[in-house]
Amino acid sequence: MYDVICVVVSHKNRIILIILEFEHGGDTPESSCESTVLTHNVISYRISPMRYLIDTCVLISALRSSAGASHKVLKAALDGALPVLMHYKLLAEYRSVLFKSEQLSMISQTEYEIERLLAYLVAIAVESKVRYLWRPNLSDPGDDFVLEIAVSGQPATIVTHNTKDFTRGELYFPQIAICTPHYIVREVLTHE
Repeated sequence: MYDVICVVVSHKNRIILIILEFEHGGDTPESSCESTVLTHNVISYRISPMRYLIDTCVLISALRSSAGASHKVLKAALDGALPVLMHYKLLAEYRSVLFKSEQLSMISQTEYEIERLLAYLVAIAVESKVRYLWRPNLSDPGDDFVLEIAVSGQPATIVTHNTKDFTRGELYFPQIAICTPHYIVREVLTHE
């Protein structure tokens, strides 16, 4: 006879899910108490109030190269280590930039694979509901909506290569951090 046991443990800032599949002993009363573990899985999720908004430039960089910090940030997000913040406007920007022919020629993934990746990001993301527009605020009006998504989903960290674009605004939001992918890898992912 086979059984599966799931154990959920909360430890520090993580939720750990342990799944054991085991087989009970034989037909005799003496052997019925014996069990053999057939398979086991341990899945660990980081609990974080912080949400991470991945800027389009980081997503592009992550898809172009699997060697850099941007790729590590994307992988951590896909693995559940970094809770992702999402909004339909951000998804539309991802699509409009990623599906340009000049971008597709520099990315090894197919359009189908990119679409699946975006669908998975949406599925695991926390949706940000923008209720107020804080513009004009930044020097590049195209970045205002990214900041507004982060403000609506705070506390949030905008992960970008263009930190200067977000730190020179007219308004200051103390619950919003602006960090590079390298910083996230060095300070957040290595301290889990």
